[in-house]
Amino acid sequence: MEACAELLPKLVAVAGQRAAPAFEPHFNELAKRIAGDVPEPARSVAYATIVEMIKAIGKVPFVAAVAAVILRGCVFELRNAKTAGLRRNCVYCAGVIFEMFASSVDDAGKTELAEVLCLVLAKDETNAWREKDPGTRDNAAGAVARTLLASGSALARDEQIGPSLVASLLRAIPLTSDFEECVSVYGGAVALLAMEGEVNGVGERRIGQLVHAFARIAEAEADRAAREPKQHQNNAEPGDATGPSLETLREIATAVRRARNADPGAVDTAIAALSDAQRNALTALLAAA
Repeated sequence: MEACAELLPKLVAVAGQRAAPAFEPHFNELAKRIAGDVPEPARSVAYATIVEMIKAIGKVPFVAAVAAVILRGCVFELRNAKTAGLRRNCVYCAGVIFEMFASSVDDAGKTELAEVLCLVLAKDETNAWREKDPGTRDNAAGAVARTLLASGSALARDEQIGPSLVASLLRAIPLTSDFEECVSVYGGAVALLAMEGEVNGVGERRIGQLVHAFARIAEAEADRAAREPKQHQNNAEPGDATGPSLETLREIATAVRRARNADPGAVDTAIAALSDAQRNALTALLAAA
């Protein structure tokens, strides 16, 4: 099973979308392996393979036909799975599926997805994370960003679903484990800041909250630079193992500068409320990027 999981997505990527029909039987066989009577390790591998195949094969009809069903399976696993690996793969799978097939998901499915993503990124009464696995939390943040921005940022503008998802995204920043999600998570926050210049459908301006999230990223990167100066200096490629790429940091800096030009009062008020360490780190990021 593991060998197939490695091979199938690579074959799909090489063959291309035109060869998609040839892979339909394999996809259908994988879909059978996410059933509840299959052991969790096998389900985990199946979900991981399914999402990589979907990314490689694109929006083909046989995937669209079962996308909502697979998404419901992901939601079920996020509520019930005992192993972190299964939860991690399912939350990633859920985000990718919704990003690509949001139009196939009904309102109830959207609500259920939003609820479970917020649950994964919730904290308890002691301010401890409900989900103990940091990789699962980072993947959940990526799923939240993809969900918010899918279909022209429809859920980001939704008055019922948007606010809780945005709060969960901001709570998860900065990422601590799966830095390949930096592009989606931090890019999602950048997109949300750009939306603050519009008439916002969710009914509140979040410039201050977003600036504070970016300051936490800047502080984390300043700390990392102090610990690993050479590695940090060379961190120029997306998907770096220990932090966001320089390109992502530049996008953050550009977004904050644009927001400051559009609404200097809101941004400066937010910056003034930061701790000295965060304010210094954000100022340095704005100056360097």
